[in-house]
Amino acid sequence: MLSQRGRARARRAAAVALACAAAAWLAGCGGGGGEQPSAQDVVAATAKATAKQTSFRFTLEVRGVPPSATGLSLAHADGAVVVPDRLQAKVAGTFARIPIASELVIVGGRDYFKDPLTGRWRTLDIATSPVALFDPRAGVLAVVRRARELAIAGEESVGGVDTYHLRGKVRARDAAPLVAARASGDRLVDLDLWVGKDDDLLRRVRVSGPIGAGEPAGASRTVELRDFGRSFGIEAPTTG
Repeated sequence: MLSQRGRARARRAAAVALACAAAAWLAGCGGGGGEQPSAQDVVAATAKATAKQTSFRFTLEVRGVPPSATGLSLAHADGAVVVPDRLQAKVAGTFARIPIASELVIVGGRDYFKDPLTGRWRTLDIATSPVALFDPRAGVLAVVRRARELAIAGEESVGGVDTYHLRGKVRARDAAPLVAARASGDRLVDLDLWVGKDDDLLRRVRVSGPIGAGEPAGASRTVELRDFGRSFGIEAPTTG
């Protein structure tokens, strides 16, 4: 039989063995931190997954961009999109440099704007239409696909969703279609992406820096996406 000292040694040895086994199990199962995917893999996955979505809510924030002297310039929009050509949103910005807050509906390529003075709907040609942000050829996803120098900067929560935060660069001329601006050359602006860790969906994208002529260095555009796959009844309003 083991002495009291021998039994104590045996218990200590068993405890050490159990701790080592637990550590090995956690390492094998990712308890010590799973391997992080590459930025390129994250971008490829989000371009594929997000392109499949047919409806979602969005928020657009434009900061530091001088308003147009004519027409509607958006500083904020919050609404819903049904791909490919339906959008309904509450908007704020300027109309001919006059501050306004109103509503916007886009159906089949026609833009409807609620006159903030009369409360009536009317058709309006909008140079920088929010629906263009979701054009697969020249919208947000096109900018994401053309990103360069991307790296994962960390992990953050966006709207309660765990995401990978990526930072990189994009050419101003590649981002120009987002805002109907003209940009030439290979000048780079900053690009930040937030991609859902579990579903690969694009949750937020921010382009920081001057895109169009005369824009200041602090200009930025941020689009946040949420509520994917929900049903939104968007119809053209009655004008007049």
